[in-house]
Amino acid sequence: MPTHSDFTTVELQASVFTAGINFRTAKALPALLGAWPQRFTNVVHASDLPPNAPPVFPHVIVQSGDSRYKAQAGPARLDLFWLRQAYDDVLNLHEHLDWCCKVIAGYLEAMQGSSGRLGCIMNRLAVDPNPAATLARHFFRDDLVREGAPIERPSDFEVGLAKQYNLKNSFAVNSWARFKSVVVFGPALGTGRAQGRPGMLAQQDINTREETTDLRFTPDQISRFFDTMPEEFDEIMRLYFPRETER
Repeated sequence: MPTHSDFTTVELQASVFTAGINFRTAKALPALLGAWPQRFTNVVHASDLPPNAPPVFPHVIVQSGDSRYKAQAGPARLDLFWLRQAYDDVLNLHEHLDWCCKVIAGYLEAMQGSSGRLGCIMNRLAVDPNPAATLARHFFRDDLVREGAPIERPSDFEVGLAKQYNLKNSFAVNSWARFKSVVVFGPALGTGRAQGRPGMLAQQDINTREETTDLRFTPDQISRFFDTMPEEFDEIMRLYFPRETER
């Protein structure tokens, strides 16, 4: 049976929602590219979109030369991404999210705005020769996956769960967990672009409740939320994929 230690982080996204912000590309671009020139070196897109464009569409997209780091900003949100680019890439979650908080704080100050909702998404992968069957055996009783049973030899598999609860630091959150069979491409797991390998994808999404005009998070609250994420993500994975000694 797979355990949480079999999964490797391949993508992390930190987001702040900024409904009502007076967004201007001319302010957002220097707040990202100008403030972090060693991290963001390439401008993918930078242009004010038409007034009738959906506010979730990014007006500014910048990234690092190696594509590991990317930021995209628009009227509705700021998203910061880390994307694994090599087999030996290892992300220090605490250090990275601490850096994200600094980027967010500088961005909100430059835009003279605030955030009323926070979110963090982590994707992890584990290579497996038969991921659909492995996940089915992990999540379902033996009598459902044995020969002749309804879930015998699935070609694809996906299961998801949504919960609402309070974090230990009092944030009320929505928590989504999805696990599915995939074909993995690219350098993240040491594969070539043209050759895929089967694997299991674990997607975790933790976000605060819907944004309201009367709830705005302070920089300290934003830092406390993201500081909680590494342990919260790991604890969820331990619950779903415990080692034998953790059962």
